[in-house]
Amino acid sequence: MERTSYEYDMIQRDKERLVTRKQLKEARARKLFIMKCMVLSVVLIAFIGIYGILVVNADEVSSLKNSPVKYYTSITVEQGDTLWNIADEYRPAECSRNSYIKDIMELNNMGTDTLYAGQNIIVYYMSE
Repeated sequence: MERTSYEYDMIQRDKERLVTRKQLKEARARKLFIMKCMVLSVVLIAFIGIYGILVVNADEVSSLKNSPVKYYTSITVEQGDTLWNIADEYRPAECSRNSYIKDIMELNNMGTDTLYAGQNIIVYYMSE
């Protein structure tokens, strides 16, 4: 039995529909692949950024833990106290006595190095 031209046309249309479907399916697969790559790229960039921030902050925190902290306190001058013996008691090891005395005089707006019993002055010291 021979096929008619109508049957050939129908077969041809079916083939064309199958090709079109296959092309659409491939195009969808390509779009999906591109979308997945884009999402993965964004997630990866975000992860690297967050990781970088955490590493930098961790370095800053650890360096802060190791560095000494400057504290201020008010003391009352006793009879016989001088800026020199106060400096010997409170000044940080890396600071010279004269430099510390100069800092204390500036901190307390002192014009001279004279102290009076009962006077309150602010001094600083470093944490260990």
